[in-house]
Amino acid sequence: MPHLRPVSADFINQAPQTITVEHRIAAAPSNVWKAIVDNPGWTNWFDGMTSCQATSDPDSGVGATRQVKVGPMELDEEFITWDEESCWAFTVTRTSIPFAKRMLEQISLTSIGTPSQPATKVCYVGAIEPHSLTRPVFPLLARQVKATWRTSLANLDDLITRSAS
Repeated sequence: MPHLRPVSADFINQAPQTITVEHRIAAAPSNVWKAIVDNPGWTNWFDGMTSCQATSDPDSGVGATRQVKVGPMELDEEFITWDEESCWAFTVTRTSIPFAKRMLEQISLTSIGTPSQPATKVCYVGAIEPHSLTRPVFPLLARQVKATWRTSLANLDDLITRSAS
């Protein structure tokens, strides 16, 4: 698989391209966090994901790694931010389809509810430096990524809501 140049968390502010999707989930950040950090559980809610497995011990925290399969693509990821119940981010280190030179994905959780009606704003940001060959089609890629994340976060919302009932 082609290697990508690892990035640090500040790449999110320097990337040539970013994709952002937000979604409100009627659950406390702690409940959303549990679902987000459950690697195998991603296949239950992330659209098109067929595998998500830790590839390190420990399997959580900064430096932990995992491998995911989404559609025909495999990605190796290394966590670079891990703030319990509020934010995690990873740098993509390898992909089976060479579409980027550098890539970071971040999910942040913000409590927007009350004690009697908990709610969480989930914010996904993808920061990408596309390969020169994928730059012309990046707008199409960005639309697809946004659509996938919108569907996936709605699925996550349904999963958490069903679990709470």
